Amino acid sequence: ATIGFAGPRLVKRFTGAPLSPGSHTGAGAMENGLVDAIVSENDEGPWLRAVLDVLAADAPDPVPEAEAPPNDRAERDPWDIVETARAATRPSGRELVTLMSDAFIELHGDRAGTEDPALTAAVCRIRGRRAVVLALNRNHAPGPGAYRKARRCLALADRLAIPVVTLVDTRGADPSERSEAGGIAWEIAATTEAMLSAQVPIVSIVTGEGGSGGALALSVGDVLLAHAGSIFSVIAPEAAAEILWRDADRGPEAARMLRLTATDLIELGIADGAIGGPLDGPSLAATVAYHLDLLRDEASRATARRDRWRNKGGP
Repeated sequence: ATIGFAGPRLVKRFTGAPLSPGSHTGAGAMENGLVDAIVSENDEGPWLRAVLDVLAADAPDPVPEAEAPPNDRAERDPWDIVETARAATRPSGRELVTLMSDAFIELHGDRAGTEDPALTAAVCRIRGRRAVVLALNRNHAPGPGAYRKARRCLALADRLAIPVVTLVDTRGADPSERSEAGGIAWEIAATTEAMLSAQVPIVSIVTGEGGSGGALALSVGDVLLAHAGSIFSVIAPEAAAEILWRDADRGPEAARMLRLTATDLIELGIADGAIGGPLDGPSLAATVAYHLDLLRDEASRATARRDRWRNKGGP
């Protein structure tokens, strides 16, 4: 397909130069975050059927109530939990989307020139329930495009009346000059507002490291859960140590002061609960399905959500 606001001949007439290779093509549109998928002619039917299957009415499998994990403070040092949250062996956000979904259709791009791999977005079926899933990928620092993509998908969920699930695992948003020039602070703020305003249920789960505003923007849902091996903090321990003592090597000491474990989050009234056991697809799917069922019939959702996070911050 040739895709563009103006055709190649008109572009050349207007600019005086021919298009560069790849411009106005499906591949170019995909690379620049303008389309969700490239589908070959032979795959059009199967792809459309897959989309319609994911969007079909819910057929929920029953799930039991999740058990809370044991208190982690008595057994583990907070710095140990920091290292657990950052372990390379933990599944990434993208992997968790695949593992917990019965089926999913991935969504790409912010429709403004960027496809940021720091955020995986998909329409999924989870234990027979529809959901739009937004998963931060810890191996990439999310830039402005990641938060624009998140807002695009939140708007899609609102239009289709599909609940949202966010999986939070990031050391923080990209603080580079390029990201700053692209309005990263504005994009985080706008995404926070979009989360607070959404008319559909939102379940947020910290699966690894919840770092600063980059994580907070995707955490202000109706329910916030934290895996027992996760952390959530306004600042990384090493950065806190650099500010407090001008010595990043005192990060373990700062970690013990920051109250950043799942147990701390519950005691502080920030998180609603913790998730024990392994971080795998079946347990995550059961937890998500259980909480989506609890939120299904709640009224005035956006009003209650905004009140929670503006005035109290916790359950």
